[in-house]
Amino acid sequence: MQVVRRIRGWLAGPLRGGDGEPAPRLLRVKARERERGDDAWRRRLEALRPLYDDRAVVLDPFVDATFREGDAETAHRKPWAGIVHGDDPDALLADERFAMSANNCAGLFVFDPILLETLLQRFSFAVSLIPRAAEPREFAQAVAQSEVFAALRPTAVPSFLLFAHPRSGSTTLERAIACHPEIRILGEPFNPYIRKTDKKGHYRYLKDAGDAASLGRCLDGLFYYFTGIRHLMPGRPAEGRTRPWDAERINRQILERPLRRVLLSRRNRLQTVVSELMSTQTRVWQRDEGRIERPLEPLDPADVRQRLDWLRGDVEQYREFLDAKRLEFHEIFYEDLFDAAVDSEGQVARVREIFAYLGAGDPSEEVWKRIRGLLDPGTTRLNSEETYRLIPNADEIDATFGGEQDGRLFSD
Repeated sequence: MQVVRRIRGWLAGPLRGGDGEPAPRLLRVKARERERGDDAWRRRLEALRPLYDDRAVVLDPFVDATFREGDAETAHRKPWAGIVHGDDPDALLADERFAMSANNCAGLFVFDPILLETLLQRFSFAVSLIPRAAEPREFAQAVAQSEVFAALRPTAVPSFLLFAHPRSGSTTLERAIACHPEIRILGEPFNPYIRKTDKKGHYRYLKDAGDAASLGRCLDGLFYYFTGIRHLMPGRPAEGRTRPWDAERINRQILERPLRRVLLSRRNRLQTVVSELMSTQTRVWQRDEGRIERPLEPLDPADVRQRLDWLRGDVEQYREFLDAKRLEFHEIFYEDLFDAAVDSEGQVARVREIFAYLGAGDPSEEVWKRIRGLLDPGTTRLNSEETYRLIPNADEIDATFGGEQDGRLFSD
């Protein structure tokens, strides 16, 4: 019977996307999931076979059951898409595991128009309405022509790396360039401080990268779906804390891949170091996580000096490594985007240069509007002279370390 079904599918011709061309293979359904449900449902999943590829994004055909039946650790921690059978979003949206999984969701298929509107208002990923009672071929064709399926298509933008040091504005720049419809970027997949059960749903990819070979396979998987990744220079670990396997080798292996590289750093290293130490005290790293308003502990001048030395060394060693290996890169500085002297059009010009380097076309004015909002220092910048004044020995730190080499904490 299975053979007969496949022959019928072949005779019907290829599934076609919204552009009328044969639909690419962009989905993967685990074998055990293809056997669930009644016979009519299994025929629908069988009709999707022309869209399957073993390397593609996982399709969860029973999202409701996944979170209803799973244990406390169950969550999709890598890119996925899903089909929601129910029409009541309350239980699903209240499930913390679904909230975790939503961070990595490429899109959801639903059968209910009200659920469609609810999800579109709540999440930024694609949501598509498909016919519940459709015949298998009609069902598969609806999937192939949906916005969700279109969102899975590879873009023309080559693989790229946004490589930066901490507190350089890399998160804000990531969010800005991610507004481009051809760009899918994943932030800090190899951050060693992501816990195994991180509540934000971030997956700890380091556990998949135990050596050079496994890191290579992990990167192959990441770049199959994501256009780029944001990765930070290592900095230095806290006293007594060990790094994952040889962080320098990880960085060099990523940098040497055939990709495009954007190197982001900050000229004012003193503000960089002080900002990092402030966030370490407050646990506030981004403006949307809160504001720094309470007095802080004094900073240790010896610690500040050491961190300035580390930061200088990190940036220079990677710039020299890229030059020595003759690896092309596009360099940009924090001050090019967030200095008080840079207006909105200057910011747009810098981001447009990045898009051109990455091979991404000029986006619509609506996209530029979102980018301008993200780059507005008044809404996104965490620290300023006002917050630096919350450090009891701020003047001492500025007098001791401020100067032409590393910048000043306060304006002259």
